[in-house]
Amino acid sequence: MESLIRNTKVKYLIVVTLKLLLLNSAASHSIALAHDHTTYSTHNTNKHNTNKHNAHQHGYAELTMIIEGNSLMVQILSPADSLLGFEHQAATEQELATLNRIKNNLASTNNILTLDNGDCRLIDTLIDTQAVDPKTQSHKATKPYNNRSSRAENHAEIEINYQFTCASISKVNNISLELFKHYPAIEQVRAIWIRENKQGSYLLTPSKTILTLN
Repeated sequence: MESLIRNTKVKYLIVVTLKLLLLNSAASHSIALAHDHTTYSTHNTNKHNTNKHNAHQHGYAELTMIIEGNSLMVQILSPADSLLGFEHQAATEQELATLNRIKNNLASTNNILTLDNGDCRLIDTLIDTQAVDPKTQSHKATKPYNNRSSRAENHAEIEINYQFTCASISKVNNISLELFKHYPAIEQVRAIWIRENKQGSYLLTPSKTILTLN
């Protein structure tokens, strides 16, 4: 219970901090974020590259990073299909095994990202897979689970939250995204970062995996 409460607080802190920082961010950038099936646009600090994406697009994930004080918070939102190979609630033994394996993999930050410096230590993790977690007996649908239309309408997403504390946070200048190595179905990651009075946005790909914070 204590772990659940702590994880919920971390997730709440990330969302609230993000909203506050975005409200006070520079007027030269325009960022509109939404969690579920909403299109947003952002100014891209990569030269001559401004894009619009839909929040749920197979092969496309979103990363938001906030540096506040000595805390570094990362949130990644990805379609479940890009991580698991399916986006319905796990039902078969193979799907359950895949879900457990992916949960364990995502819990290890080195499989997802690495920090170049800053003497940072992971203090909390929240992997939200509720959209694909298996149904309990009391909540199973009366219709057969392999109904194709119900699966087609289900656009499940997985949310990953990490919180670090850093002894020398000013030295954190680059983030290397290792996600592409382990999840080849992910082709692009829109990364948004905010620190102090700076912010930026990059489109990361398997050939461009370094997020530079300047």
